Amino acid sequence: MKEYSNQKWYEGLLQNNDEIVSEFYDKMLAQIAALCRKHNVGEADSEQIFIDAVTLCLHHIRIGKYQFEGYNPSSYCYKIASNKMQEHFRNSPTIVLKETLEEADEDLLKEILEEEGNQQQFQQAFAHLGEPCKTILTFYYVEEMSDQEIADDSRVPDYNNRGSVNRKKHECRNKFKELLTKNGFLS
Repeated sequence: MKEYSNQKWYEGLLQNNDEIVSEFYDKMLAQIAALCRKHNVGEADSEQIFIDAVTLCLHHIRIGKYQFEGYNPSSYCYKIASNKMQEHFRNSPTIVLKETLEEADEDLLKEILEEEGNQQQFQQAFAHLGEPCKTILTFYYVEEMSDQEIADDSRVPDYNNRGSVNRKKHECRNKFKELLTKNGFLS
């Protein structure tokens, strides 16, 4: 790999010089791969972090958001990659935990429903939930709609984004568990 001055790196990336852009890709691939390995990021996620970081860095250079101040643009790109990796970690544990909790809840609810005579009492508890909980939980568990699909549905107008649907779904599920506990289904 050739050595360029920081100014030359910046100018080459700004002007989309093929040789410098290619060298920049190689340099950043090695640095970002090492960063991701150090933090035990999987290969597919590592590749996505690399693509996102380099693409965003080059975009910022070309639109003038990154201005050359004597530093190597690779430092800026590395910082973007680091932020992307942190974003990955912020999102990953939540997803795994959410799926685990939902699977446990679903298993428990199925077990309760399979017992003779519980269906009617279960339905009575469900009826006490009120709206929009009944609709949101029905969409999610019965119709198997994603949070985004529920947000897009006009029957729940107060919850028009994935985050608000997710929060309300968890609130409704907790309320439903309380009702089941009061009716003796859960201890």
